[in-house]
Amino acid sequence: MLRGLTQRLWLVRREVLWMLGGLGLGLLAALVAGVLVFWVQPAVQRARSPLASLEAKPIVLRYLKASPPADDIPKAAREVQRAMLRVLDTLGIAEEELGRPVYVYLYARLEELPAGFGARSAEMATEVALTDHVRGAPLEGALGRVAASLLFARPRNLVLPRGLALYLDQPEYPWAAEAGAWAEELDLAMLWDEADRLLPRDPLEDLYFSVNAPWETLAPSLEALRILLRTGAGSAQERGRAAQALSAALVEWVLMEWGRGGLELFWRAPTLSAVADAVGLERAELLRAFSSHLAEAFAASGDKEYLEGLRLLYTGRPREALDRLMPLQGPEVAELLAQAHLALGEPRAALEAWGPAVPADLAQVLGELADAPRTARGQLLLVGPAHDAAVHLDHALESVHRALDFWDHDTAVLPYRIVFYLVGAPPADPVPWGVLWVEDPAELPALAVRTVLEAVSPMGVPRYTTLVQGLILHLTEPHRDFAAEARRQLQEERRWVGLGQTLFGVYPQALAEAQSGALVRYLLEVHGRAGLRAMWESLDRGASPFSASLEVFGVTLSQLEENLKNWLRGL
Repeated sequence: MLRGLTQRLWLVRREVLWMLGGLGLGLLAALVAGVLVFWVQPAVQRARSPLASLEAKPIVLRYLKASPPADDIPKAAREVQRAMLRVLDTLGIAEEELGRPVYVYLYARLEELPAGFGARSAEMATEVALTDHVRGAPLEGALGRVAASLLFARPRNLVLPRGLALYLDQPEYPWAAEAGAWAEELDLAMLWDEADRLLPRDPLEDLYFSVNAPWETLAPSLEALRILLRTGAGSAQERGRAAQALSAALVEWVLMEWGRGGLELFWRAPTLSAVADAVGLERAELLRAFSSHLAEAFAASGDKEYLEGLRLLYTGRPREALDRLMPLQGPEVAELLAQAHLALGEPRAALEAWGPAVPADLAQVLGELADAPRTARGQLLLVGPAHDAAVHLDHALESVHRALDFWDHDTAVLPYRIVFYLVGAPPADPVPWGVLWVEDPAELPALAVRTVLEAVSPMGVPRYTTLVQGLILHLTEPHRDFAAEARRQLQEERRWVGLGQTLFGVYPQALAEAQSGALVRYLLEVHGRAGLRAMWESLDRGASPFSASLEVFGVTLSQLEENLKNWLRGL
């Protein structure tokens, strides 16, 4: 009996030992797997990744190992760290409130961004606070966007994010005084309601709010990213200078009057009425208070001549701007003088006025154009060697006159001069209204007509590109049979895109031109010039294509589309 009990105990002990051994092996395997997954694999991924990192709290700088700035990363990290701390101090935000490091992806050139984005996506990183930065570009504004987005959540308007970035990039600039100089051109109510049309595009701002913001979870494809950057590349004509000054002055005023709490209220407000309610004012009182602040700032400014010269320059009057600015001194004045010479078609004089401060990409382009041939037709000037330059300029001038006749205007509405600079790669630096970088002389007529459309549309050219591009095509190619082209697309090739969809940049160019040109010819034949202009003006007031069609023609956009198709079929 004792022997049997001993055997049973041994069997139990053996089973326990086997179980413990199995558990031990399992734990060992889990430990090895954990080491591989959480230490070895990330280490291998980091070694293989094109990206490297350097932490300088509260930021982590990430950069492409092969990028030129990688040689001087410690200095760059300190610069970004100091910029982040300045931003937090200006906004009254404690470092601990961020709750996480801010990842700053540093690039030598904008063209590197897709490579960095691809590497970042391959790492499957879960960084919540991040931004992309091109070395040499303003930095504080981008960091301010991140901080405000983390603490205030998604902005409910377009004015505060742009104004915050501009103000943080140049907190000492007299934004309120400049905005006061633009008082007759633009007010806050107009800017708030039409910000998406009045504020010039900023590709890095678009990238942040489309891709990097904390609430964005779906990353775009690399191709979508390239399109986003390509559409934002090149120089934006600064007819939006007034809008930018006003938005920055607003942020400065809000911080002065209400501090960080007020900034958050304005950031989250969808309407000016909501802002006024939040700060205990009537909407009209808020607008009057801000307008009075701007008027007082301009009246007290010692830079009135400079600001008036700036306003003249960016409203297409460079000759008058030169007269105002010539007696003044200072680096800001030198830059405006250079811009005025640029707007007059004088690249050598622009280079000399800029001096050593000229941006590198502009220095190269203007150096190449300094002694380039100049061809003039009326108010149009082409700078650069071009085969058949006179032919292209004649075509452009004829198109401009057709456009002015269409709108019952004369050349007085245009900039003093429309200057086309023929370049291989357009610089990204902002330029005054009337300065256009051109890669192909064949673009001249369309660009010239678009300048006319900008002149007759105070809020900016309508967003409905099908009508805009169709009108440009009609005015530049009056003998082209768009109806026949669209009919062939519709009946023979069975291709058609709804009028409510975006045509240009999405569908084949031939299809986009045929449909948009045919739409304009149809509207002119059936509803006359008055009908087409009425639709344009409705869109210019902010109506959508759907509501504009109903308001002007009394039919829905889908019915207008059917009418167009029937017209093409000859029904």
